[in-house]
Amino acid sequence: MNNYVIYNLILLIIAFLCFNKSLSRITLLTMGGVNFLVANLIYINQFAGEATLRGAFGVHLVIDGLSRNFLLMNAVVWLASTMVGIKKKRNTVYYFFLALFLPVCNLAFVSGDLFNIYVVLELITLITFLLSSTTSKTKQFWAAMKYIILCTAAMNLYLLGVGMHFLESGTFDLSKEISNLPAGLIIAGLLAKAGVFFYSMWLIDLHSNAEPEISALLSGISIKGAVYALMRLQPIISGSYRIVVIFGVVSAITGVFFAMNEKNYKRILAQHTLSQVGYILVSPSSGAIYALAHGVFKSFLFLFSDELPSLDIEELLQKRLAVNKWLFLALASLTISGMPLTIGAAAKDMVLSTLTWQKPLMYIACIGTVASFAKFLFLPSARYEKIKNLPSYLLLSFYCLTPFVNHDRKFLSPILLILTGILFYFIVKRFLRPLPRTLENINNSAFLYIILVLICVVVSVNA
Repeated sequence: MNNYVIYNLILLIIAFLCFNKSLSRITLLTMGGVNFLVANLIYINQFAGEATLRGAFGVHLVIDGLSRNFLLMNAVVWLASTMVGIKKKRNTVYYFFLALFLPVCNLAFVSGDLFNIYVVLELITLITFLLSSTTSKTKQFWAAMKYIILCTAAMNLYLLGVGMHFLESGTFDLSKEISNLPAGLIIAGLLAKAGVFFYSMWLIDLHSNAEPEISALLSGISIKGAVYALMRLQPIISGSYRIVVIFGVVSAITGVFFAMNEKNYKRILAQHTLSQVGYILVSPSSGAIYALAHGVFKSFLFLFSDELPSLDIEELLQKRLAVNKWLFLALASLTISGMPLTIGAAAKDMVLSTLTWQKPLMYIACIGTVASFAKFLFLPSARYEKIKNLPSYLLLSFYCLTPFVNHDRKFLSPILLILTGILFYFIVKRFLRPLPRTLENINNSAFLYIILVLICVVVSVNA
């Protein structure tokens, strides 16, 4: 475990080489390649370990089943996104922050104490803001500003809860149960940062306006920091975790409802990020594998926006997409829909098999997901065209069909689910219209946060 910490500190130091323009691209690719191998070795060999730095009150780090899935997700998504990003003309500051993002997220996904989680999540927020605002585009800058303001407000709630817990227990370690009121504040802060519908509406604006590779990092990795924290804390907030499950179900259903009515490709994906986070949160035992799956197929879909002739769905349906490009889009769409023998199907089945009262509602969300992506499966096709980011798509395609995920070989029920979703899409598509964006207005966020805190605190106090 100590070696893994040293390894990430070396990555942090190497990131400074990106300030040299001639070394920046090779540095990024080397970091990504090495980290990709390390993460796969940790995952395949089921490595486990933990360490406490600087004594009993120091930083606690742990690698276990939960961490392994998030570390692999970080390695795959970061490498695929970086291979796209280095092809574009960016300044050295952008490349430095991109390099810095990798080891910071690695350390976030092995954090095992309350205060260290806060520090690394705030670092991810800051780096994400800087990455999103370095392109000098006005829309991206203001979307990034909304993101950092609302995420900082959310983490202040988390820090308040952590402080209250420390006064009661005298420790930031995860060995003691968190009492009801601090638990409610911690949950409220992490939910607002994790990409839960109603309380993470900054996500849609930022993800849809950022560059494709940044959108992939945001959806595939950045929001997973708070998701990881919720899952890591679940054993010591078990009495209050039921509110997380409820918000997960609501987010899953509401997200697909908004996505089905959306007409912009990247906004559809952003709405689905809000929905897919719900799948992760409803199942603490299987959510980690779904986080890995979501990182793979959602980053695939965001990166693929570079290949589309238009982001407007109505225009896209009237234009022809090269058949070789369509195959990649179809694979990513079928993976998120749960096609058998894909990582999406395996992860979805693991999550659904752990549910009780939530299962019928999550099946509704599954059907809505298929309906949202059915439109991409029936795009008119044209002759072959050159693909811009082929290495990234091949990497992500491999993990969509990854051989080391435990497939249970169910075929009938997933196919019936997909056929039901496609049929539902053709029935309702004439009635679909974009919904109001009132909730995305930053002026309404304070009111939503107050409601979130009240709900979480009331449920936690009565747990």
